[in-house]
Amino acid sequence: ATGYEEGKPILSKLNLQIDKDDRIALLGANGNGKSTFAKMLIGELKLFDGTITASKKLNIGYFAQHQSEDLPQNTTPVSYIAGFMQDANETKVRAHLACFGLDGQKAITQIDKLSGGEKARLLFAKITCDRPNLLILDEPTNHLDIEAREGLMEALNLYAGAVILITHDLHLIETVADRLWLVKDGTCKVFNDDIETYRNMILEKDKTPAQSNPTPKTTQTAKERRQQNAQRLAELKPIKDEIKKLEMQMETAHKRIAEIENLFTQAMAPTKMIELQKELNELTKSIQTNENKWLELSEKLEENT
Repeated sequence: ATGYEEGKPILSKLNLQIDKDDRIALLGANGNGKSTFAKMLIGELKLFDGTITASKKLNIGYFAQHQSEDLPQNTTPVSYIAGFMQDANETKVRAHLACFGLDGQKAITQIDKLSGGEKARLLFAKITCDRPNLLILDEPTNHLDIEAREGLMEALNLYAGAVILITHDLHLIETVADRLWLVKDGTCKVFNDDIETYRNMILEKDKTPAQSNPTPKTTQTAKERRQQNAQRLAELKPIKDEIKKLEMQMETAHKRIAEIENLFTQAMAPTKMIELQKELNELTKSIQTNENKWLELSEKLEENT
């Protein structure tokens, strides 16, 4: 049993096992104890009775949205993450941040100037510094845009360790989780139905679900679905990479065009002007070509998502 005040347990009668490749989603209404369960696992809350047996190699990464409030606001992502990657040089720190979309100027922007989504990305970068083999994620998609949510789902599907999800994002659960646990009535138990049953249970005002089958009947199909999603995301990655490449090329071309147009306001030799005009024409053509490719790939990506 565990809770916040001795003698007043929030959760009790727990008898669960987490395997090294589990993808578990915690279901249940707000206030039922899902975050309490997570805090118990990371050792933030002590046990009133009972024991937790864990591998000596267990390394937990814990994400909760409220952690963004504890970020050092007057420093930069590079400086902050460097504190958790003490043997890494700045290039490696920046490369780690870039994996979470905090590259370039964002890596050296003061944290209090970052958006909620960017702070969430920074937290993800922090908890993965020491390569945890169990991730506990409490409402990880809050403040994330669509691209970041897709990136998180892709990363979790490719992640080799165990995952425990606390989220109201049913699409995230359907994409990532292959086991469901229900936190309700002061305990946490295996939920022996699928997410659709849980969705209907919510709509029917918390109707008690059937718990007769001792084995979760959706485990295999959920794993197959997760594998299919991972394969689909992997197949779409080259398209996404090409789109980003085209966007960078167009941005570079637009900047160079602005530079050339500024040069035209200055005195120069006729030969130089002819050379710049030729470059300007080539840049304009390249932008048009890249825009057409971008539209084609974007439509293809939309059709497959």
